[in-house]
Parts: sequence; structure tokens; C-alpha cells
Amino acid sequence: MKKLTFLLSVVAWLMAMPVMAAVDDVFTYGNLKFKVITDDETKKEVQVIRPDAELSGDVVIPDHVTNNAVEYSVAYIKGGKIDEGCAFREMNGITSVTIPYTVYSMEYSAFYHCEGLKYVFNNGNMNMVDGWTFNGCTSLEYCVVPATVLKIGQSAFEGCNTLKALTILGSVEFDQYALKGCSALKSIYYCGNTLSLKPTEDTWKIFESTNNPVIYTKSSALSTIIDALNGKADWIKDLATDEIPYIPAKQYTTFCRDFDVDFSAATGLKAGVALSSTLDEGKLTFTMKSSVPAGTGVLLKGTAGATYTLKIAESAPAAVGGNLMKGVIYNTTIGQTDGGNTNFVLSGGTFKKVNSIGNTIPAGKAYLQLPTSTSSARDISFSFDDEPTGINKVQGVEQKDDSYYNLQGQRVSQPMKGLYIINGKKVVVK
Repeated sequence: MKKLTFLLSVVAWLMAMPVMAAVDDVFTYGNLKFKVITDDETKKEVQVIRPDAELSGDVVIPDHVTNNAVEYSVAYIKGGKIDEGCAFREMNGITSVTIPYTVYSMEYSAFYHCEGLKYVFNNGNMNMVDGWTFNGCTSLEYCVVPATVLKIGQSAFEGCNTLKALTILGSVEFDQYALKGCSALKSIYYCGNTLSLKPTEDTWKIFESTNNPVIYTKSSALSTIIDALNGKADWIKDLATDEIPYIPAKQYTTFCRDFDVDFSAATGLKAGVALSSTLDEGKLTFTMKSSVPAGTGVLLKGTAGATYTLKIAESAPAAVGGNLMKGVIYNTTIGQTDGGNTNFVLSGGTFKKVNSIGNTIPAGKAYLQLPTSTSSARDISFSFDDEPTGINKVQGVEQKDDSYYNLQGQRVSQPMKGLYIINGKKVVVK
């Protein structure tokens, strides 16, 4: 009897143990499919592979997934051909994709000819945008190349003929045909300190059939970038500059960019953020800033039609905590409310409450978001902190926005593990 009891205990113990996955095991999590690449005591990683059904709409790749009670980091995105398991190749119904910070390898052709893909939110830590990754993505409007990327591979963006601007946050090498056929490309915001063009007989074809894009660089890097282009892409070299022109259509405009911005050379242009502690009886005082981090929403005051000079910041500006201005880096539709907050848009020199239908905020703009408990007024007036207003600031009252936002400024209602922004500061959710 004791022996039987012991055996039953062993069986129960074995049944209670989690089923251990082996390398190459495949499983589905949500609407995505994964393959185990590494499963040992130090690493547990998976690769995104092609799902059983075609995907459409917004695709959000999670940073971690669980299978049989084992948690894996999503580290790879499978590329290649469809019959080789390429994760997303030729899925024309996908309109946006969010890549998490855990991904450090995205193979060639991963999004090849995803012709409906408009927005790529790349938070990854890969060192390369491999060849043909976004080749033929004819609807692509927005993509940022992370600072970790060292190389943009052959034909990586070839044929992306609706891409008007590209932000590159680090120093890269361009392989041949990398931007070929980007016929709408007018601006490249290059935040790196060095630039390399892969030496071939046709190096100039990196920029073939583009719209003569202007490369905007940091002031300290301008001469280095010009030297890298010299004799290889001279017509691009001659357009390179460290001065970004900004022409406001009205006296007051909202503003946001996906790179760090320096306003100090823009004489006569005021740039301010709305700190919650300056809200008083339907009035806001905007705090002046000479530079702001990427993704920060600001209010600008200048002369309509005048040309001001902006620059890429030389070093990372301090984070802006408690900013009530929400930056938008791609066309975004907002409702009247968002959780416990009420949204306002700039109109006619004041911020007006968003109507019940909603508003679309254009890329590069911003909107005001106030806690609903403090925003009963339909209109919010404002001034800058260097202007006399007669407004008494609220002292000792800090209305914090404890919402989670990803690095693209999107509000996240149920954050998973990863890097987020809360009250203007980057935090890691573990």
C-alpha cells in the first residue's frame, strides 16, 4: 500500500510539472505564431514565424509570450520566403506593426511587399534593417530607424513610394539601392555622428529615383556627413544642412517630432510645454523650453509665414514630466475622452474640447489632454511664462498623468513588460 501511495505521489508530481518546450517547438499566442529558438537556463527566446491565417489591421508584436507556463522573450522576426515561414511577407492587409524592444534580429524580406502597411513603430534593438525588409511597401508613410541600427541593407526601403520623410536615430551604413524608388522622399532626419555608403560602382543608386531628399544633420556632424557623400552622391551632398526650416501657418501652432529638437536658433519663436501645476480656472501657463525630447508635444508662438530655424539637438534634452501636451507623429484620430482624461485641440487661439465625433490630429502636431475632473470648461486659454497674465499658478497641486505611453506616444491601457513613458519619464515594466 505504501508503495502504491508513493507511486501515485510521483505521478501527481510529474503531472503538476510544466511541460518543457524544446528548441524548434512551435506554438500560437494570440494571432501570432512563434518558434522556440533558445531554451536554457540563461535564455528563453522565440522567433515570430508565419501564422496559419493572413493578418490584417494593426499588428502588435508582444515583447514576451507564455507557452506551457514558460515565458519567452520575443527576440527574432523570421524573414526569407513565404514557404520558409517568413512572418509577414506579402500580407497586404496589415496597416501597422509595432515591434517591441526585445527584438534584436529582423531577417531580410520580413515585410516584403506588405502593400497596405502604413506605419512601422520600431522599438527594437536590432543592429540592422536587413535587405528587402520593407521593399515594395507602397503605402508606407512612417518609419523610424532605431539608434541601435548600424546598417540599412540592400533595397531595404526600395519602392516605398509614399514615404515622404525618414528619421534615422543613429549612425548607419547604407547598402546599395537602400532607398531606391522612394519617389516621395523629401527629408531625411539623420541623428548620427557618422555616415557610410557601401562602396560599389553604383553607390549613387542608394538614392536613385528619390525626390532629391534633404539630409538634416546635427551641426557637429554636418561636415562629416558631407564628406561621406562627396563624390558618391554629390546632388544629395549639396543639399545637406543642419538647419531645419519651420514656417508656421498661424501665430499659435502645435508641434511634435520623432527626434530631439533644439529651438535655441529660432529667434522670435517661443516653444512651451503645459505642466499640470500651471492649470488654474480654465487657464494654462506654458513653460518655455529651448529643446525637447523626441515625441514631446509643444505649443509654438511665432509670426505666421515667417521662417524659423530648428535643429536636431546635439545631446538628449531633459525629460518633460507632467506635460499635458500629447505629441502625434502620425495621423491620429482622438475622441472626446481617453480614460479619465478629456482632450482639447487648438482652434482660434484657444484649446477647445474635442467634439463627440472626434478629431484627427495630423502628423507632427499635438493636442492638450486634461484630467476630466479639472476640465469642465469647454475652452482653455493660455499664455507663456514670460508674459504677464495676472494668472495665479496653483501651488502645491500636481495633477499627474499616470497613463502609460509607448515610445511613439500611443496610450497603452494594459502595459505588458517593456519600456514606457509615464509623466514624461522612461520606465521599464518588468
